[in-house]
Amino acid sequence: MKSQFFFSDTLDETEVSYREKKRKRLENWAAITDELVQVGTAVLFTPPHSQCIRCMQSLDQVCRCMDCGTSAVYCRECLDICHSLPHLHKFEMFKIGTFVCVDTDTPVWRRPDNHVCQTSYCQQIVVMNEQGRQHKRIIELCGCESAAVTMIRSYLWPSSPKNLIIGFHIGLLERMTALLLECHVSTKGFCESLKATLSKHHKGLFDSEVQMLYSRKMQPSVTHIPIPSPLAKLQISSFKAYISDRRRKLKVKIRIGIGEF
Repeated sequence: MKSQFFFSDTLDETEVSYREKKRKRLENWAAITDELVQVGTAVLFTPPHSQCIRCMQSLDQVCRCMDCGTSAVYCRECLDICHSLPHLHKFEMFKIGTFVCVDTDTPVWRRPDNHVCQTSYCQQIVVMNEQGRQHKRIIELCGCESAAVTMIRSYLWPSSPKNLIIGFHIGLLERMTALLLECHVSTKGFCESLKATLSKHHKGLFDSEVQMLYSRKMQPSVTHIPIPSPLAKLQISSFKAYISDRRRKLKVKIRIGIGEF
């Protein structure tokens, strides 16, 4: 009986200790909440400094790239130099007391193996990056292989095996597949989550022609989904098979590399 009372007292002490730690933690958060909000707001809407991080020159016009980092502030010339390779970054410029999105010309996406062909031609597509943002990009294709294969070389998954219109970053689809398998999130639910996390400045960037193109490629039941809607049309079974096969081949290469075969 004595041991039972001792065990009960130990539980009570543990519970009290946990409640006390929880209360202290909440008080610590409350003490810095105002400062966190103030600094967080300043980071989003106020230039951190007036010098380009590359050339260290004073800035008349502040440009930044949040994909490069919160302190990645450039002059316009250095912004173009630092993004001279194909990318999926979004740029912002400080105007009228806040940052607004700006569109700039981007390099053509070419095959990474520097393939040269007389049948080469360029085509504009829409690329959806890992965050679900859409970008107009120009990709170089040729008659030596299908457009879908060329897309894979750039780590993009084509929306169609024949008619190249939209390319999804494979990292985005891997995340969607993981949520589907682990959390049973539907494709529509995943699209809605992307819509909720996107900034309003990244919505409605494209003209009506592209928006109509999305509508023609979607099923009527999902036409109400705005920006991430092309993803809702995608049949992920083929992508899951691709990912599974790619992981299997990668494991084989690793085993060969460490001498298991």
